Amino acid sequence: MEKYSYFKLKGIINNPLRIFFLCGSYFNHKDTSGDKRIILKNFIESVNPNNKCLILEENFLFSDSENKLNYTEINLKSLKSIEMLTSLMSERVIILHESLSTAAEIGLFSSEKVLNEKVLILVPDIFTSEEDLITGFMKLAYDNPHFTNDNLEVIRYFPGQFIHETSVNLQKPHFYFANNELGDNLKRQLKSLLPNKEKNLNIEYINRYNFNNQKISKFSIDKEYVSVTLNFDHLVMLLLSLFTVENIKSEIRTPPSNQNGSNIERRNRAIHKTVYILKENLIGFLNRSIISEFPGEKNKKIKIDFHYNGINLNQAISYFVYVLYATKMLKITNIQKIVITNEFSKISHSYSQLIITPKNDLLLEVFNS
Repeated sequence: MEKYSYFKLKGIINNPLRIFFLCGSYFNHKDTSGDKRIILKNFIESVNPNNKCLILEENFLFSDSENKLNYTEINLKSLKSIEMLTSLMSERVIILHESLSTAAEIGLFSSEKVLNEKVLILVPDIFTSEEDLITGFMKLAYDNPHFTNDNLEVIRYFPGQFIHETSVNLQKPHFYFANNELGDNLKRQLKSLLPNKEKNLNIEYINRYNFNNQKISKFSIDKEYVSVTLNFDHLVMLLLSLFTVENIKSEIRTPPSNQNGSNIERRNRAIHKTVYILKENLIGFLNRSIISEFPGEKNKKIKIDFHYNGINLNQAISYFVYVLYATKMLKITNIQKIVITNEFSKISHSYSQLIITPKNDLLLEVFNS
């Protein structure tokens, strides 16, 4: 009966998987023990086992590597689009702001209202840095005490500081967490701003063209197509629910038949196979969800897109698989077999409530006819 399963179009997950995107100006690949993002990651993940942090430099490259995934393998070639895609899949975008690079990231993420609400800036207090790192345009645009509509969440904290001498004429302050720990005050502020509420799935039938609420996903029906427009939160919820379906998990766990080539080539084949399985099932489940409500539309093709331009379905699902790999939800063995970890099975279990297996003979007849 599983092959006839479909999605609920509305549902609530009480303790969801939450992805936190951590941004900063420098990542020390050789010694990560004192890296501020690693320390931040350890704290956030200690608050709730369902919290998972993503540091791009820790997991991905623009070239082949035995230990890291290659963006270009899934047709992602611009760091701007990668950061946008990561932020769309994240609960919070936390930026350790200290440089021109992180200022550019703040500008990038604040350009979309739905992302603006996710951004949290951690900035050294003026008494530590000896200057306010949020000045001029940034102050007026994102930290304005008089016009607060577009303000971002800002936490000012007290790090340690040392001066790095790039040359005789150039010195730059570098900041660190004393004793490689967050201060108690910073912990309290962070904890209060980490999402802890349930997540809602809401895919509505919309019979009009001026529907622009990006927090609600929608579908519409015309003479030829069923058109589904998803926000990324809902895409992630639907994909996670597929990992609770036994026959889908079995397919994902089965290694690709072609085991020729290098480890990297075989790993890539395993990832692409997983993407294909998720994409085909996402389309099939959504199609049957809509047929369950509108049986007369079963012969129409289904199109899936997003509220955001420039990202297609294949890229979105591929990157979602990358995120699961980077957050240790999925592993790939030395025989290039995808492993769904026990932790991921436990976290994703609650998403099974989004899956409906029909018992109504009339509905099965509609799917089969």
